[in-house]
Amino acid sequence: MANWNLYETRMTIDGNTERDNQINTIKNSVLNNFANSPSYFLTLRNGIEQGFNIVEENEIIKNPNKKRVICRPDETIIVGDIIEFDNSNWICTENDTTSEIYDIGIISRCNNTLLFYPSQSNENPISNDLIEIPCIVGKGNINLDTNKFLSIPADENLIICPNNSNSSYINENTRFILSGSAYIVQGIDNISNVGLLNIRVKQDQISADDNLELGIASYWSNQSVKEVYILNGTSASLLYTNATLQLDIECKDNGLVVENPIVSYISDNTYVCTVDENGLITANGTGDAIITVSYGIASASITIHSEMVVNDNYNIVITPTEDILKLSRSISLTAHAMKNGVEDLTRHFVWSLSNKDGSSNVYATITQNDNVCVVLANSLSSVANKYVIVRCELTTDNTVYTDKEIKIINLF
Repeated sequence: MANWNLYETRMTIDGNTERDNQINTIKNSVLNNFANSPSYFLTLRNGIEQGFNIVEENEIIKNPNKKRVICRPDETIIVGDIIEFDNSNWICTENDTTSEIYDIGIISRCNNTLLFYPSQSNENPISNDLIEIPCIVGKGNINLDTNKFLSIPADENLIICPNNSNSSYINENTRFILSGSAYIVQGIDNISNVGLLNIRVKQDQISADDNLELGIASYWSNQSVKEVYILNGTSASLLYTNATLQLDIECKDNGLVVENPIVSYISDNTYVCTVDENGLITANGTGDAIITVSYGIASASITIHSEMVVNDNYNIVITPTEDILKLSRSISLTAHAMKNGVEDLTRHFVWSLSNKDGSSNVYATITQNDNVCVVLANSLSSVANKYVIVRCELTTDNTVYTDKEIKIINLF
């Protein structure tokens, strides 16, 4: 039993296969020498101590603002992590977790810090404690990954920062002080990596409430404050094929209503609804679509529920199909209301009789009881070879009817 326990212990350490054995051997070797490497540094990863081997990102073209970090086996680094190293904050912009020995990350040196209060960006802030987010600020294109570029307008700057709970407070009204100048957010994109945000900012005028010494901007901008409202409400329904709804909007600039504002419209589901440049919504299919109207950086949305209503198709079938009636004899007819090809037993009927030749002579009479009509032919021989028309129609819709032509013949 002792030998079996020893075997199990060795299998756990060394692995179940030759490959596992080799991998675990290398891991153990790396672990034993990890902290003794001249490239080993004890850093703070998101405020918690963690040791890394930190080397040049590229041995040929050395970049003092970019490093490669190698993790201790069984530890990791993820995109968006903040590493405190060399008296600077660094953002992990790329990571590689494919190695079975250790994870690798690429870190870029931060050149600025975003300072703001949550109340700047949230009507009900969790706290009023100052938020500090290390970031990278650049002009034009910032290349964090050789295969990924973000192109921005020439008059805008780009901020790269972690995508986390702190940065979730930032919106398109947030202002920052960067290098003594005020900036206001123009757009926020999460396109480079899941753990990063790309924040486009444009220079703003300095406000009297901005604290340039501390680098903290006030919420209010000297630029115009734009607002847009959809007066139709937050939701609406379109229940017919190609039904339309004209959006009624109101735009304000610094609290004043703007006449003929320049706005844009977009539908998030054009299979359900489309919207034209004038705000006319057209239903295309069944489902929900969100229509958003934008006025500058201000926007408002309305949810449209579109349902394609199929009009019920009714017709009347009369049985039996017999269409010959002898003098003084009768025939009983029964009406069946068919709704889209299936009988609808809830419908009621009214019957009428007329002569095919248009005369007022009495060729036959009828007795009706809802869906049953009894037709009685006149007994006069002069009625033979005459035709009558029996009409049956729905009591609720006289446009739905059917006519049955009956020929009256002699007894013999």
